Amino acid sequence: MDETRGGMFLLNEMSENVMGKIRTLTTNDNLTEDNYFFDRDIISKQDFSIKELEGIQQNIKVEKLNGKTFYTNSSIRKNVTIERIQFKDDKFKKEFISMFQQVESDFLENIEMYLFQKKVYSKWKIFKVIAFIPFMLFLSELVEIIFGIFFEDIISN
Repeated sequence: MDETRGGMFLLNEMSENVMGKIRTLTTNDNLTEDNYFFDRDIISKQDFSIKELEGIQQNIKVEKLNGKTFYTNSSIRKNVTIERIQFKDDKFKKEFISMFQQVESDFLENIEMYLFQKKVYSKWKIFKVIAFIPFMLFLSELVEIIFGIFFEDIISN
């Protein structure tokens, strides 16, 4: 997940060079809205709760582009106002968009695996409390009884 996040930060920086400079002022006629920018608050977060992960997972949509299947989620993207630039190489721009979608898709797959891991871990904690710890206590009592019988036999001889 960290590698994917690193790619997302890099793509955010590249987005300004390929798609257009991000602007906060809206006085220019050449400004448009775009969402080829990842929300820094989400991608910089180190740990998610199960509720946050489920919220991200619920909004996942499947898109097909150039024969490839991508997962997308508008909640991890950020709408920004950009000043369009005349980028000469349209092929590179299409490749950038494809790369952006691939990294987004990888991140969402990681989110799905992370959610699964968190759910399994929470179930493991419940299992430990309910079944594993009492079972281990039972085994320790059983071992103590067996050793007691064995050592009592040795001591009495």
